[in-house]
Amino acid sequence: MRKLPLIIIAAALLVSAPRLAVTFVIADGVMLTPAVAVAVFAGTGIASGLVLTGGNVYIAHALAEHWRRRNGLWTALLTAWLLFLVFAVWLIAPLLVYGLEVPAREAVSMFSAPGLNVMYGDTDGNIAWWAAAKLPVRPAHVASKLFLRGDSGIDEYDGYYDFSKNPQAINPPSGFVYSANNQPEAVDGVLYPGYYYPRSRAGRIVELLSADKKFSRDDLSRLQLDVVSSMHRDIARELVAILTSIKNEALTVLINELTSWDGVHHAELIAPAVYNTLLDQIMHMAMEDEIGVKALSSLLKTSIPKNSYQAFITNASNPWWDDVTTIEKSESREEIIEKAALKTIALLKQTCGEKPESWKWGKIHTLTHAHALGAVKPLDKFFNVGPFTVDGGSEVINNLHYKLENTGYFHVDGGPALRKVTDFGDIENGITVCPTGQSGNVMSPHYNDQAEMFATGKTRKMMMNKEEIKQQSPNTLKLIPGSN
Repeated sequence: MRKLPLIIIAAALLVSAPRLAVTFVIADGVMLTPAVAVAVFAGTGIASGLVLTGGNVYIAHALAEHWRRRNGLWTALLTAWLLFLVFAVWLIAPLLVYGLEVPAREAVSMFSAPGLNVMYGDTDGNIAWWAAAKLPVRPAHVASKLFLRGDSGIDEYDGYYDFSKNPQAINPPSGFVYSANNQPEAVDGVLYPGYYYPRSRAGRIVELLSADKKFSRDDLSRLQLDVVSSMHRDIARELVAILTSIKNEALTVLINELTSWDGVHHAELIAPAVYNTLLDQIMHMAMEDEIGVKALSSLLKTSIPKNSYQAFITNASNPWWDDVTTIEKSESREEIIEKAALKTIALLKQTCGEKPESWKWGKIHTLTHAHALGAVKPLDKFFNVGPFTVDGGSEVINNLHYKLENTGYFHVDGGPALRKVTDFGDIENGITVCPTGQSGNVMSPHYNDQAEMFATGKTRKMMMNKEEIKQQSPNTLKLIPGSN
C-alpha cells in the first residue's frame, strides 16, 4: 500500500509528458496535423483523468486515516500534495488550452485595422480563412452607413466582439476557403455591416471549386483567369425583356447580342461591350438628374450600386426613372432605357466603328499601369506601362474592374495585386506574376518585364530554392551597414 503513492505519481508523469510536450511544441510555432493533436490531447486527457481520480481517492483516504491518528507530518505532506494538484490544474490548464490554438490564428487575432481577409495553408493540409479586424458591437438602433450623433454618446460602440466571433473557416468540410470581399455568413444571427461586393464573384469561385475533381496547379491558374459573371448575365436578360417590349427596330442589334450572352467578358466579344455601355448609360440617365454629376461619380466608385443594379433595373416603379428636369411629365423605366440604348449605339459607333461586328470589348476595355508622372504628356510614354487589351471585367474572378464614367470607355482602374499558385506538395514549382515588374525604377529592365505576361494570363516560376536563385540571378544586391 505504501508504494501506491509512487505508482500514482509515476503514472501521472507518464500520461502528462506527451500532453505537455505537444503543448510546448505548438506554442513554439510548430504545426501538427489536427488528427495528431486531437489524438494526443484526447488520449492523455482521458488517462490523466483516470489517474487523478484514483490518486484523489487515495489522498482523501490517507488524509482521513492520518488525521484520525493525528500524524501531523503525513497530514501536512498530503495537504501540500493536494494543494499542489489544485495549483497545477489552475496554472497548467490555460497553457494546455493555449497550446490548442493555431499560432496563425493567434497572430491574426491581434490585428485591429484595416479589415483584411487572411488566407492560410500549410504542408500538413490545414487551411483557414479569417476576417481580421476588431469588430465593434453597435447599439441596435445604429445604421452604420448613416451619419451618427457625436454629441450624446448614444451612437457610440458598446465594445468589441471577441475574435472567436469574427467570420472565419478552419478546415471546412468543403475542402476549400475563399473570399471575394463578399458579405460573410451571419455569426450568431448577426450580419456584420460593411462595404461588401456582390456575391456573384464569390459564387463563381464556389461553383468552380465544388467540381468533383482534383485540381492541378495549372487548373487553378486557369481558374484565376475566369471571366464569367452570372450577375451580369441575369441583368442582361432583364434588359433584353425590357428592350423587346419597347418595339423599336433600332434596338434589334442590342437585343440580338444580349439574348444569348452568358456573362463572359472576353476581349474579342461584342456582348460585353454592348452590356457595359448600356448599363453605364442607364445609371447616368436615371440618377444624374437627381443628385448631379459629382455626387453620382462618387457613388459609382463604391460597392453600393454594384449590389443594386439588378434590383434597380427590375423595379419598374423605381422613382429614379423620372427625369426631374421635365416638370410637365413623369418618365417611365422604358423611356429612360430606350434613350440609354440609343445613346449606347451612338457611343459604340464612336469608340469601336460603324459596323456592329467591330464593337469588340477589347477596344474599350484596356489596361494601363499609370505612373504619377505619367499624368503629364509626353511623360506618359516614358513612365506609364500599357495600354494592353485585356479579358476580364467588373465582378468576375479576373476582376479587372473600372468605373462607369459615361465616356464609352472602361479603362481598368484596379485588379489583382498579383496572381499566384503554390502547391504545398511541390513548393519549389509554384507560379506567379505581378502586374508590371519587381522594380519601381523606370530605368530597370524589371520595371515592366511582367506586364505583358499579366495582361495575357501568363505566369513565371516562383523560385524558392536558394541554390537555384543563386545560379539564375545575374545580379547581386549587397546591403552594407554604415559606419554609424
